Amino acid sequence: MRYKTRLNFMLKLVLSIIALSILGLIVTFFIVNTTVRDIIHDNVIGVAHKDARYISREIDAWFDAGNHIVSNLARIWSALGVDYIKPIADSLLDEYDFLREVYAGFADGSFLGSGNWVLDGDWDSTTRPWYKDALASPGQLITTIPYRSPIENFGTVTTVAKWVPDLGGMEAVVAVSITMDYIIDMINQYRLAAGGYLILLGPRGEIISHPNIEYTIGPEGLTYLSDIPNGELLMNNIISGEGVGEFGDHMLGPSYFMTFPLEAQGWTLAAVVPTSAITGPVSQYLWVIMLTFATVVVALFILTMFFISLLTKDMEESRVTEEKLRIIIDNMPLVSNFRDKNFNILECNEAAAKLFDLSSKEEYLDRFFDLSPEFQPDGRLSSEKAQEQISETFKTGYTRFEWMHQKLDGSPIPVEVTLTRVDWRGEENLIAFVRDLRDFYKYKETERIARQRLKAMLDSSPLACSIIDEELNILEANHEAVALFGVTDGQEYIDKFMELSPKYQPDGRLSSEKMLEKLKSCFETGNAHFEWMHQTLDSKRQIPCEVNLKYVILDGKNLAIAFARDLREINNAVSMVKQLEKVAFTDALTGTRNRRYFMDAAEKELGACIEKSLPYSLIMIDIDYFKKINDTYGHPVGDEVLKIVVARLYNSLKRDTLVARYGGEEFVVVLPEVSHENVFKTAQRIRNSIEASAFMIGYLEIRVTISLGVASKTAQSTTLSEIINNADNALYQAKEAGRNMVVYYDRN
Repeated sequence: MRYKTRLNFMLKLVLSIIALSILGLIVTFFIVNTTVRDIIHDNVIGVAHKDARYISREIDAWFDAGNHIVSNLARIWSALGVDYIKPIADSLLDEYDFLREVYAGFADGSFLGSGNWVLDGDWDSTTRPWYKDALASPGQLITTIPYRSPIENFGTVTTVAKWVPDLGGMEAVVAVSITMDYIIDMINQYRLAAGGYLILLGPRGEIISHPNIEYTIGPEGLTYLSDIPNGELLMNNIISGEGVGEFGDHMLGPSYFMTFPLEAQGWTLAAVVPTSAITGPVSQYLWVIMLTFATVVVALFILTMFFISLLTKDMEESRVTEEKLRIIIDNMPLVSNFRDKNFNILECNEAAAKLFDLSSKEEYLDRFFDLSPEFQPDGRLSSEKAQEQISETFKTGYTRFEWMHQKLDGSPIPVEVTLTRVDWRGEENLIAFVRDLRDFYKYKETERIARQRLKAMLDSSPLACSIIDEELNILEANHEAVALFGVTDGQEYIDKFMELSPKYQPDGRLSSEKMLEKLKSCFETGNAHFEWMHQTLDSKRQIPCEVNLKYVILDGKNLAIAFARDLREINNAVSMVKQLEKVAFTDALTGTRNRRYFMDAAEKELGACIEKSLPYSLIMIDIDYFKKINDTYGHPVGDEVLKIVVARLYNSLKRDTLVARYGGEEFVVVLPEVSHENVFKTAQRIRNSIEASAFMIGYLEIRVTISLGVASKTAQSTTLSEIINNADNALYQAKEAGRNMVVYYDRN
C-alpha cells in the first residue's frame, strides 16, 4: 500500500513537472522572441551609432583644424601685412594635405594666396559665396556647402572663411579650401548591416554625400534630401529631431533612418539600415535559444527526479551528517557556541576554552558571563548590548558585530562575533562564531603607518601624483597636483579631475576613452608612458604634461599611481630653438632661404640626383641695374623691389622649389629632376614674369628686368661648386650680351 501511494505521488509529480515545462516553453518562446528582436535591434542601432560617431569625429577634426588655421591666419596676416600672404599660404599647403587652397580676397575684388592656380582677368573675389557669407557674419567663422572645384584635380571642396576689417589697409576675407573627397569616399564606401549606407547632409538638407551618384555633387550643383524618393518624410524626421525613424527606402525597401547631428556648422550624418538586418537573424537565434532552453528543462527534470529519490532515503544519513557536523565544529579554529532563545549557552567547542586559557569546555560554560567586562568600549552595559544583538538575530536571522571579551585575569580580547539563527529539532536557536581580532588590530596599525609613509612620499614628490582605480576614480592626490592646476585642495582635485582635461586630446581622440585605454595598458603591462594635454578648471589655459602610470596593488585592489610632469618650460625651449633655426637659415628681408642654408640643402639634393642618375640644374639670377635703382630712389625702394622680385619668382615656380638669396640682388634657384629643356623654359618664364609689368611701389612705377645664367650637372661638372661656377659664368655672359636674357652654360 505504501509502495502504491508512493508510485501515485511520483506519477502526479512527473505529470505536473511536464505540464509546467510545456507552459514554460510557450511563455519563454514569446519572451525570447521579443527579447531577441530588441537585442538585435539595439545591436544594429548601436553599431550604426558607433560607425556614425567614427565618421563624425573625422569630419569634425578636419573642420576644427580648418577653423584654427583660418583664425590664426586672420590674426597673423592682419598684423604682418599682405607681403606675408603668399609664403605663409604656401607653407600651410606643404604642411596640411587636406588643404587645397589658402588665400585672401579683398573688398576691391583682388585676390592673394597660394600659387596653385591662376585667376582669370575678370575674376572678382567679392562675388564668391565664401566672401559674401563671411561678410554677412563679421568676426565669425563660416563654412560653405561643399562644391565641385573649378580647378582640375581638386575634386570636391568646402571653404572655411572669416572677415577681417583691415588687411593691408582694406577689409578682406581670409579663407582656406578643404578637400572633401576623402570624407565623401569614406562615407560612400562605408557599408552598414545588410547593405545599409550613410548620407552626409547640409543644414538645409543638401546632399553632400550619397552612395547613389545621381544625388552627389555634380556640375549642376547640389541635390536636396527632399528631392529624392521619400526624402520629404526623412527631412521631417531631421526637423523634428527624432533619432530613429522608419520609412520605405527606394533601394532597400523597409528601413530605419537614423540622424546624427555634427558639430560642423549644423551638418547631419544619416544612416539607412534595412529592417531585414533585424528580422532576418531573429528566427535563427530564436530556435537556437529555444532548443537550448528545452535541453536545460530536460536536464532539470532529470536532476529533479534524482533529488527526489535522494529524499526518500533512510533518516540514518541525516544522523550521520549531524555527527560529522559536530566533529567539524569541535575542531574548527574559531570559537563556536550554541544558545537557546533564553540566551543560555548550551554547547561550545574546544577552541572556546583555548581562547580564554580555560581548562575545559565545562569551565567556559560555567564562567561565560565572567568573560566579558561590565561595560563595552562604547560605554554600554555588556548585558544590555548582548541581549539587544541576540534579539536582533532572532528577528533578522543574522548579525555581525565587534565585542570586547576578557580573560579571567581581566586581560582584554577584542573579537568579531557572528550570530546565525538556526532551526534545531523544531526550535529556534543561535550559533555564535567568535574570531580573535588581536592580530588584525596589529595589522591595521601597521597598515596605518604604511599609509602615512605613502602619503608623505607622494606629498614630497616634485611631480604631480595621484592614485587611480580601474574605474578612473581618483583616490588620492599630492600637494604638487593641487599646485599645478591651481585648485583649492586635494578634494577639489579629486572631485573635478575629469574637468582638468579638454574633451578631446590633440590627436582628436576623446580624453575619457584615451585615458581608459592607457589605464588598461598599465594594468596589463605594469606601466604606461605618454604625453597628455591637461587644462585649468576655467579651460582658459592648457597644460601639456608627460604622464607615467605605475601599477600597484593596495588593499587587494588594482590601482595605478600617476606621475605628471609639466612640459610647458620644455616646449617653450624647443619652440625657441626652432625659431632660432628659422632665423638662422632665412633671409630677413626677402623671406627666402639664405646662402648658408642653400649650400647645405643644394648639396644634399645633388647627391640624391647623382645616386639616382637624375638631372640637376641651377639658375643664377641678377637684377639688372639694381645699383641704379638704389641710387635713384633710395635703399627702401630697392628693398621693396627685391621683395616683389621674390614674389614673382615664387609665382613662376612649384611651391616646394628651393630659392635662396645668394648675395645682394643675386638669387639662386635649384631644379632637381627637371630636364634641360624644361629648365630653360622655366628660366624664360621667370624672366618674362619680371619684365611683364611694372613694379608699383607707392606712387612710383619702376620697370625691372633680370639676367639669368643656367647650368646643369654633366659628366664634366658633378660638384656643387662646379655647377654654381658654370651658372655664374652663364650669368656673366647674359649681362655682357645686353642683360634681360637667359644664357645656358655649355647647353650644346
